Amino acid sequence: MPNNETTVDVYRLMTLLNEWYRSGQSECLIFSPYFKEPIFSIHLVPESQAGQPSQVKLLLRPREYNRFLEGVRDHGVRREVPDYGHVQDLLLQAGVVEYPNFKHFLAELQRLCQRDFHRGDRPVFLGLDTNLLRDRFYSAHFDILEEIPHNKIGFGVSPYVKDELTFDRKYKKRASRALREIASDRTFAEAVEKFVNQNCLEDRLRRLGWVEFLKVKRIHWIELLPELDERELESPDLNIIKTYKFAAAERNLDILLLSRDDAFIGHAQGIPGISTFQVERPNLRATAYAVPRWRNLCQLIYLSAVVFGAIRLHAKRDAFLIQGIWTGKGTTEWNRERVLISPYQTNTQAFARCRKAWRVLDALDWRPFA
Repeated sequence: MPNNETTVDVYRLMTLLNEWYRSGQSECLIFSPYFKEPIFSIHLVPESQAGQPSQVKLLLRPREYNRFLEGVRDHGVRREVPDYGHVQDLLLQAGVVEYPNFKHFLAELQRLCQRDFHRGDRPVFLGLDTNLLRDRFYSAHFDILEEIPHNKIGFGVSPYVKDELTFDRKYKKRASRALREIASDRTFAEAVEKFVNQNCLEDRLRRLGWVEFLKVKRIHWIELLPELDERELESPDLNIIKTYKFAAAERNLDILLLSRDDAFIGHAQGIPGISTFQVERPNLRATAYAVPRWRNLCQLIYLSAVVFGAIRLHAKRDAFLIQGIWTGKGTTEWNRERVLISPYQTNTQAFARCRKAWRVLDALDWRPFA
């Protein structure tokens, strides 16, 4: 790997933000490969500064974004450019915005934690539907969910949720060349050409959910439920619900089943041993969002790089190219949530200082998620 680039995980992006803030650069912009205008702006405020949190602004408006997409005539290429809904989802996946009824979920979780298994109360499992794994529900709420007593509440995952997180479709050379044609500048054109043999857009979104599944499995108490008999298979949603139904009956446990899908929730209601909780999707009409924790800003930068494949991060005096996918990115980089970062048309002093800090963290093998 050249000296002017390195791979870092999402948590080490905090070093970069800190370096900028200490040098008087508290504003930065996120650019995607396909627009000359920035997508997000970030205003940095120290977490200790009460009442004045950092802020993220979504700068692109739906009309202009959709107008650009309509002008992309190659429909194969069009499918590989994130739509406006994907851009909004980044805010949810990074924990910048919250589900409107999340407090109600926390109240239900608190009630479940009061159970006493020694007195005969049934164990409780949280069942996550596919859409919540793709939302990165666990990562966005890690500080809350990590405090759940691991011997009180675990996670149950249907094998048919796992099946919906497959990612086997990859870019061919022709596709990356076609994306190069709609890139906004030469640097981005060169970056998208390195997408070859990496997951296409829809598969990247699934792979984010798969990494989420692995994270829950690594940190928390998780049960991968058994597959159904072939004669019992129906639609994907019903297969998922059936595995939870049989688990509740055969293992003498209760399941709190979470999903954003009202049809899925409707199918699961009334089944003995299953309680349902429909997580409400936020109505993202605002343009500016308060972000008390810098960790969420790092998540937004990381996710933007993965979903768009590459981004540029600009401050007043420094800029970096951050690639979420590149030729040769392997399973380890995916599972450890790594990006490839290099200076962009700028002096490399800030980059050199960050690399020095990253080497120290690497030597310590520091990761907040064990």
